[in-house]
Amino acid sequence: MGDIYAWAGQPRNIDMYLAGPGGLILAEFELAVRIKPSLQRVFAELRADHYLAASNLDRFAGKAAHYMAELNRIHPFRDGNGRAMRFWLRELALQAGYNIDLAHLQREQWIQASIAAHGLSRDYGPMVAVIKGAIVGLKQAKASDLLYGEVSIDDARLAVLRHLDAAIEQASARVAALGIVLQVAVGTELKGDQLKAIKTVNWLGSREDGPLQRLEILRAAGVQSISLPRLDSKSDLDCVMAIGKASQQVLKTLPDDDVAKARALVSVASAASDEGKSESEIVGAQSPATACTTSCGA
Repeated sequence: MGDIYAWAGQPRNIDMYLAGPGGLILAEFELAVRIKPSLQRVFAELRADHYLAASNLDRFAGKAAHYMAELNRIHPFRDGNGRAMRFWLRELALQAGYNIDLAHLQREQWIQASIAAHGLSRDYGPMVAVIKGAIVGLKQAKASDLLYGEVSIDDARLAVLRHLDAAIEQASARVAALGIVLQVAVGTELKGDQLKAIKTVNWLGSREDGPLQRLEILRAAGVQSISLPRLDSKSDLDCVMAIGKASQQVLKTLPDDDVAKARALVSVASAASDEGKSESEIVGAQSPATACTTSCGA
């Protein structure tokens, strides 16, 4: 094995560009002094995109192509950017529920797709095609792969994200089946199952006490995991409800002051995000490298 560069694994501290025949500049990369804030911006955007969890194939490939283009434009290392990005893409795909075979990422196609996405036209089409061509299947194909018992907050959060849209649809269908909208319109008082159904819809979309918010509060309070029952035979709605119930049970065991402080932190982060500020300014940029292996059978 040859010697390792002294700067291996470190962000570059020199400005770089890609030159073609005759010294023609084919691509300019981020200034060295801008690498860190640019990466923070990209990872904050990815966090707001929920690391592409619950994305169908078209959305995942399109969004992943965008993030590949951004990372390539930043070009954080003096050498090895393409290889690092391909491994990063594989981890991002795993987190979204897809398997990427790196052997299917042909070098020349990757280079040409990267150039197309880097240009002024920001043509992501070739990169989308390359990514789709490398996907060999879903990471989670059967309920027997389900994690239960002690599940990390991040994995529980991604499970909610994967099933939340379908859960809201199922809850809304239940509301419609009970004729609640019409009764509310004419001023009829809701009781029993009707009241429970409308409360469920409101809870799923709540930004103060919804399933995602409860998990964020737990994380802000320093909780690492929650205990979940087997969910493989549950509907999307029942899955999200079970995670929300488990989260609430843990919240009840925490001191009121700790919960209040955690809620305040989550509220500040949410407000900053709404105002378009980088979440990294508040909670720090986070990597999407941890793959979620929690799923619920519909």
